Amino acid sequence: MIRTIITMFLFASAIAVCSSTSAAPVLLRTDTGGAGTIAGSVFTLIETGVVDNGVTFDIQLTVTGSGTSVDNNTNGIGVDGTTLNAGQSLMFALTTSNVMGGTVTFDGFTSIDFNSFTDANELADFGTDVITTMDTTNEFDLTTLTGGAPTTFTLLAGTTGGTTSFQIDDITASFTASAVPEPSSAMFLAIGLVGLVGTRRRRRS
Repeated sequence: MIRTIITMFLFASAIAVCSSTSAAPVLLRTDTGGAGTIAGSVFTLIETGVVDNGVTFDIQLTVTGSGTSVDNNTNGIGVDGTTLNAGQSLMFALTTSNVMGGTVTFDGFTSIDFNSFTDANELADFGTDVITTMDTTNEFDLTTLTGGAPTTFTLLAGTTGGTTSFQIDDITASFTASAVPEPSSAMFLAIGLVGLVGTRRRRRS
């Protein structure tokens, strides 16, 4: 009998402390008309109420330009205008807040989307100045960021190969959400355990 009680107690405790975990990408659009706010060279995009694996949280994407201002329109974001030109750069960073229902970890940026190229020669557009973590094989689609999904990175437009001009469209961020389960299962087991102990005592008396 004591073994049964101990087993049920340990099982209930395990349910109470265990959590489920999942990883999911979130697409952040810098090209949506009116999206985000701009203060000088800093663009801020906030996504509220993101839900993953039962966990709700807010995301803040911060993009800092190398010039005096950043600008965005329906095609994307750029520096000192709506394009990123030779020698200009954008630095990407992200934070989470208002986490409810569990915990969430920002795993890093995984892909980025380019738009509005002035020429089709990607090697000329990026040249040798682009960060080494960029894979520039698919500039008009979500392009994989190599190098272990950086949590911050700087995109620098190349200064070789002639005309360079493009915009940053979308960027994908990856998160791991761990949900804390409702205590109802453990509570029901505990109630059953109390009832079992009471029944056992009544039989003895």
